[in-house]
Amino acid sequence: MIASPSRRDDLFQELRLLSRCYTGFPRLWDTYLPTTQANRIVLLLDGQGSEAAPSPIFDGVEWLRVSDLEAPIALFVDDDGYVSSTKVLESLTIYLSGVEGYQAATLEAATATITLTLKTATLEPFLLGLAVPVYADEGTLSYYLLPNGTGNWRRVTVAEIEQL
Repeated sequence: MIASPSRRDDLFQELRLLSRCYTGFPRLWDTYLPTTQANRIVLLLDGQGSEAAPSPIFDGVEWLRVSDLEAPIALFVDDDGYVSSTKVLESLTIYLSGVEGYQAATLEAATATITLTLKTATLEPFLLGLAVPVYADEGTLSYYLLPNGTGNWRRVTVAEIEQL
């Protein structure tokens, strides 16, 4: 069964409510990215209070530095002051595991995907991804950061994310 837009919308509205009500739940934007893959949603993490930059050490790795310690994203920093994609995904998984109506939430670290199994056995699980939109100084969307499976981030273009 392919997730209908209304099922995706309903699930996202639940997730957005959790995001607003629980401090430890990663803060989400007011929209998500539907993908071409059945039952997959890419959640947009509110990255306000952070700055993206290429890693000076690792090729193809992006770092997300917290510039505002009051921002919700600051809850997920590592020992060096950078947002850990692993901490964000683990927090999201823990909160989803405790929600009534969901049977289980499991994190596949290598693919940075959370499988959310609903209690209704006839429905396919949702696959949740995470992205941080990065905007240019003039406010236009430049690219997205996706978890890279090792706690850091990788840059993808707008066109690439639409193919997920």
